[in-house]
Amino acid sequence: MDNKNAGFAPRFFATIIENFITFIVWMILLYFPIAAFSMQNIVTPTLNFALIFLLFIFIGGVIQIFYHVYFVTNYGGAIGKLLFGLKIVDANTNELIDKKRALYRYIAGYSFSGVFLGLGFFRIIKHENNLAWHDELFNTKVVGSNKDAMGYLSLFMLLIVFIALVYLIASTFKQNVLPFIIEISTAIPAN
Repeated sequence: MDNKNAGFAPRFFATIIENFITFIVWMILLYFPIAAFSMQNIVTPTLNFALIFLLFIFIGGVIQIFYHVYFVTNYGGAIGKLLFGLKIVDANTNELIDKKRALYRYIAGYSFSGVFLGLGFFRIIKHENNLAWHDELFNTKVVGSNKDAMGYLSLFMLLIVFIALVYLIASTFKQNVLPFIIEISTAIPAN
C-alpha cells in the first residue's frame, strides 16, 4: 500500500459499505423482536414496541462504535475501507491510531464533519491533501491504493443483501405487527 492520500470517491463508497454492514446487523437484531411480536405475548404493545425500538437503536449504536474502533485500531479501517485498500493512519507517522483517538475521531470527528450538511466530508474534494475536518482535527489521514474493484463488487453484493433484509423485515412487520396496530386503533373509541 502506498502512502498516497485517498480521495473522496473511495472514502465515500467505503463508508457506504460500512453503513450497509451496520444496518444489516441492526436489521437482524430488529427482525427477531418483530417476528415475536403478537397479541398473546405483549401486555402493553405500544410500550413494548417503543422499548424494542429504543433497545434496537442503543444496541445498534454501541455495536457500530465498537466495530469501528476495533477495526480502525487493529487493521487501519473498518471493512469498507479495507475492501477499498484504504487505511486510517496518523498524519505524521503513518502508524495506526490508538483506541482513544479512533473513538473520538469516530464520535466527535464525524459529528463535526457532518455539521452544516456534511461540508467537513466534502472538504476532501477541495483540500490539497484530501483531508476532511475530522482528519485535521485528530491529525489523521486516509491512505491507500487505487485497487478498489473489490470494494465496488462488495458494495453491489451488500446492496442485494440489504434489499433482501428490508423486504424480509417489512413483510414480517406487515404480517405480525401491522394487524395488531390496526386492531388496537379500531378498538379505541372515537370522541
